Amino acid sequence: MTEATAAPPARAPQTKGLTISAVIPCLNRAPFLRRTIDSVVEQDYPNVECIVVDGESTDETVEILKSYGERIRWVSEPDRGHSHAINKGWAMATGEILTWINADDAWVLPDAARRAAAYLEEHPEVDVVYGDSTGTDDEGNVVGMAYGRPFDLEYAVVNCDHCIPQPAAFMRRTILDKVGWVDESFHSKKDHELWLRIGLQGKIQYTPQLFAHSRFEGGYMAQRGDITAEACVRLTETFFRLPGLPASLAAKRRRAISNAYLRGAQYAEVDGRHWEVVHSCLRKAVASDPSNAPAVTKQARRQLSSNSGSDPRLRSSLIPARAALSFGRALRSAMADTRSWAHPTDGRDASGRAELEAAWVGARLARGEGQNLLETSTRSLALNAALSGYRVTSVILNSPTVSHPSIQYITAFDRLPIAGATYGVAVSVAALEVLGVGRQIGLYDGDPDADLALMGRLRRLIAGGGRLLISVPVGVETVFPKLRRIYGSERLEMLTRGFTVEESSFWSKDSMNRWTTVSEASALSDPPRRGQGDMADRGALYNLGLFELRRPR
Repeated sequence: MTEATAAPPARAPQTKGLTISAVIPCLNRAPFLRRTIDSVVEQDYPNVECIVVDGESTDETVEILKSYGERIRWVSEPDRGHSHAINKGWAMATGEILTWINADDAWVLPDAARRAAAYLEEHPEVDVVYGDSTGTDDEGNVVGMAYGRPFDLEYAVVNCDHCIPQPAAFMRRTILDKVGWVDESFHSKKDHELWLRIGLQGKIQYTPQLFAHSRFEGGYMAQRGDITAEACVRLTETFFRLPGLPASLAAKRRRAISNAYLRGAQYAEVDGRHWEVVHSCLRKAVASDPSNAPAVTKQARRQLSSNSGSDPRLRSSLIPARAALSFGRALRSAMADTRSWAHPTDGRDASGRAELEAAWVGARLARGEGQNLLETSTRSLALNAALSGYRVTSVILNSPTVSHPSIQYITAFDRLPIAGATYGVAVSVAALEVLGVGRQIGLYDGDPDADLALMGRLRRLIAGGGRLLISVPVGVETVFPKLRRIYGSERLEMLTRGFTVEESSFWSKDSMNRWTTVSEASALSDPPRRGQGDMADRGALYNLGLFELRRPR
């Protein structure tokens, strides 16, 4: 059964403004579909076209589509899968900007389309712009942030890194016509494969703006980590067959293939616990590039040991002792082909950060002489301030470990005072970066801009002429879900808006793992490295920005 509405009603002539065509591919997604469509048709940007391509659903999808009348265009008929549906919708589209939104995702209302169109209008050299996306549950509640970082083609290829949240990406039709549309042979990672082709011939740009909401759980590939693992390797191999590869990138093929197998092993474990695929990927990872053995061995130990006895399917696929023995043989065989496979790390990490922050803040407190000081830090400096003569209100995450007559403790960020400006000084150390990225610690939980919300609250609480001392990780703009945000120049400007920057200091680790001052340009150009574990700095490496801000009188 096929049905399509008439063309959308004629709009008033536009003197300026790109048209965005949003394609929604769907199959039996009725519980989520209306929210997705509403997020498109209720945008405040007039030049938006909504096209739904349904694979002949058997649920209430068609009834939902009919209810929108001429507000959308739609078709319901058998197709060759998700990728085919996207391409079919794009073929129906009239816009200069193309995008697709899965039928359980949504745009941010009311202005995601307007902000994306404005960015592309202002940056004609950009072929794809993407922003941030939250992660939501089945009811649409925000439960975290999708992983995102500025796009770097070499990093994305070598690490098989899918860093672009697809519902938050807007593509010019011209670049898609140049590199080709979605590869319909990919059932999983189709967007990942497309980003690499575009990145080779066009310009992809990240902007730290919230554009979309993405449903985290229960997608149609949720338990098919075996298919996704295969796709990781195939998209990487496909990329290295493209013409026009820079020689420096082509030389990294073996490492990229090895890392693609490692990424595939992660998907195979998480999405369906396909242990035979995990084992196969680990063996092929080291065989593809023996010099990558340290990384392969580290991941193998984690996957083989952490799941030992935790899943009855291990008995028939990955009995830990047998799996470890088999993997060990493969590792020794691969290592025999190379004299030197070890690539030791440089040993740097973010250790010593707390000492640096405490010294920097302490040097700027001087004598408080009874002033009120508000502290919103994950590592409390309340005692330092109290001993300097301040009356301290300290926001902490856990029970206090020190009692002092000049310290009043508050145990959640959302219990901050809401009365007028009463503090002469405020301190926020290692706190802003963890708000809104999946860490549930009290303030505006579920709000991806919770860091900006806290800064707004602090502006209201600090007296005119008062000071705010903050520390945040800085570098290439990145969000590590459930860990922290790394601030680049754009987000820093948003963070400090409404204050005067009295002093800024930028720090980085030298070759001997010591904090040392660097220029702002150097600090903000470094890509960070994520640490191990959700809550620790173990293995993490990033630069640090320290700022003394003043609220205007």
